[in-house]
Amino acid sequence: MRRILFTLLRISIGIGLLVYLARAKIIDLHVLPRLLTAWPVTIAAILLFLADLALMAWRLCYLFSPQGMRLSFGASMQLTAMSSFFGTFLPGRTGGDVAKVFYASRGNRGRRTEIITVLLLDRVLGLFSLLLLPLLVAPMFPDLLRVKAVSAMLFVVLILVLAILSGFLLCLFIPASVNRLIDGPMKFLPGGEVIRRSLSTVAAYRCRPGDLVRALCVSLTDNFMVVGIFALALVVVNPASLAPRLWVIVPMGEIANSLPLTPGGLGVGEAAFNALFRIAGLQGGADALLCWRVWNAIVSMVGLLVYLRGFRSRLIDPGPKSEPALASVVDS
Repeated sequence: MRRILFTLLRISIGIGLLVYLARAKIIDLHVLPRLLTAWPVTIAAILLFLADLALMAWRLCYLFSPQGMRLSFGASMQLTAMSSFFGTFLPGRTGGDVAKVFYASRGNRGRRTEIITVLLLDRVLGLFSLLLLPLLVAPMFPDLLRVKAVSAMLFVVLILVLAILSGFLLCLFIPASVNRLIDGPMKFLPGGEVIRRSLSTVAAYRCRPGDLVRALCVSLTDNFMVVGIFALALVVVNPASLAPRLWVIVPMGEIANSLPLTPGGLGVGEAAFNALFRIAGLQGGADALLCWRVWNAIVSMVGLLVYLRGFRSRLIDPGPKSEPALASVVDS
């Protein structure tokens, strides 16, 4: 009951924020019918969203490969589409992740920890690339860097990038030290074996760094595509705001939209995009995000078809048992 009430509270906050933004004329709900009249733009955006799903599925294939587990692109595409559907329409940001874990680990109970670790790494890599994108393109816009609010946000983003990178490198190159900690002071704490197996999973990428680099490149391309979708939304709602500085503003708005304050960032994302666009001297950020949500909802329905069709076999082929090899990597 407490969980239900908390979810209802979050939904109410999101709807309340949208109502407030509409009454304050920060967003204009009348822009949504334009998506029908501007149908060529809508079709182009839907195609980009489908390509976005394909890139996320491709990234997941790269991450499973070093673990000795085979995930075909077709199976990964189904898993990603279904996760997108649940993540879009279920209350809360974790609905898609829970569905992905459930179906990915079905038939692979003995390697569930490894599968969950890879799926978690997939999410972390997506966040890392989203944080990295504005840092890579910001030097191209010195006038934007002179805005104190933007430079302060970029500094926070830099701290987050360094924290994620440091934590991953620690797990990748110093797993033996962490293992000694588990065998020592943490020996009697619950979950030690799970932590050990998760470290083994991460350490396996030390032998296949190319797969990590390719997955990061795919993820960066995916985020570039998201900026392109927002540009198409601005073509509909406010073409005057089309500007190169979107490559800095949109990723930071997406970070705010990903915060689990309301279901799907509803209301929070609109407020964040409105503020960021205003700081950058642009308009139409909240309206563009509304268009993005509509297009995303349409494409996410592909996941519903996958869910209704069901999976006739397990999605991940575990391959030969490779835990000893992974353990040797960790012990080194």
